[in-house]
Amino acid sequence: MRGSAIALPWLYVLSLLLVWAALRFLADRWWFGTVMLFSPRWIYSLPLPALVPLCLFWDRRRWPVLLLGIVMLLFPVMDFRLPWGRPFAPAGTGYRVLTCNLHYEECDLEALRFLIAREKPDFIALQDCRYEAVQAALTEYRVLHGDQLLVASRFPLREIDELSGPEPPHDYAREHAAFYAADTPAGQLIIGCVHFPSPRYGLSNVLDRRTGIRLSRKQFLRQDIRLRWEVSSAVKEIAEKFSAPLILAGDFNAPTESAIYRDHWSSYRNAFSRAGFGFGRTFECEVRNIPFGVRIDHILCSPKITPARCWIGPSVGSEHLPVLADLICE
Repeated sequence: MRGSAIALPWLYVLSLLLVWAALRFLADRWWFGTVMLFSPRWIYSLPLPALVPLCLFWDRRRWPVLLLGIVMLLFPVMDFRLPWGRPFAPAGTGYRVLTCNLHYEECDLEALRFLIAREKPDFIALQDCRYEAVQAALTEYRVLHGDQLLVASRFPLREIDELSGPEPPHDYAREHAAFYAADTPAGQLIIGCVHFPSPRYGLSNVLDRRTGIRLSRKQFLRQDIRLRWEVSSAVKEIAEKFSAPLILAGDFNAPTESAIYRDHWSSYRNAFSRAGFGFGRTFECEVRNIPFGVRIDHILCSPKITPARCWIGPSVGSEHLPVLADLICE
């Protein structure tokens, strides 16, 4: 009995390793991996209230094993970030970027106006946004927008001719991304605003309050995954065309562990991954009145730009929280 009990910390470490492997290699490749990707990760901490007393009162030699499990829980599994990139930020021209999915009518205009006035971003990328609804908060900016994507800039902003040439981008890219050129004193920057499809419909079909999983409806989640791959790939094709430094911000609807994100966007610098502190949750939701969050909104930049700082802003009424970053253009 004692031998079985003292083996529990090792079993916990092994289970966390398996969870990390599933998130890393199966999320958005296998439908159940996607369920894990968007599920609350605090559930993997539930064994700790039993394991801590076990190591404290029964066998203290297992403390290093349990500490290893806690480190694995915080960093690989729950994606806790430390701002390792801050001390290495180079000299150059600095820009502050703000992005947020406003969810249309959920936006609190006064909260958004206050946030913009306080943080004074140089570039703003908004999704699920009607210009008429936020116009009062952007009076000091040059603004270009479509039906639901908006980019605001303190510098001259213009359409990019390449996107309306003889080979127009895929309809997916037109609907889910907008790219503009900003003429700054340090040179041209490409500012992209994206809003990729959500897996919400597929997840809501495959999850059930009584049985947990409805296997008969997993095809809906598979369809969502396939669409998300196609849209992300179409937008990536456009992003690769630009030679000027690129800042890409918005609602990617994918945590960084997603295979979709890693295959298409891992070559770009993620501002929060490099210069943020904490879990960086940008989307708040609940499971049976228990809140949790996921980091699906990102600010990315090409290798010529270095994130110096990144943080999550206060709520502006939407389910999504704003993401802000200070970027250095070399």
